[in-house]
Amino acid sequence: MACRTVPRKDKLPPLTILVVSEETGMPGEGFIAASDIPKTQMEVFAFDWLNRMTPSPDDLKDAAIKRPSNGKLGGT
Repeated sequence: MACRTVPRKDKLPPLTILVVSEETGMPGEGFIAASDIPKTQMEVFAFDWLNRMTPSPDDLKDAAIKRPSNGKLGGT
């Protein structure tokens, strides 16, 4: 969940675009973070992730509360 919430909050490329079907190489039907899948996958790979500050546990919790996944706070 945090992997999906923090990138949206900070305008980062969507890491969840890398979770793909072994058969198709594409994200599942429920993926809505990008319309041009190949282009966005390349943006994720090209992004300078090592120059980003790692979110703290509190940052992740705050992000999950503000933008819950499927309307639920993780684990509830």
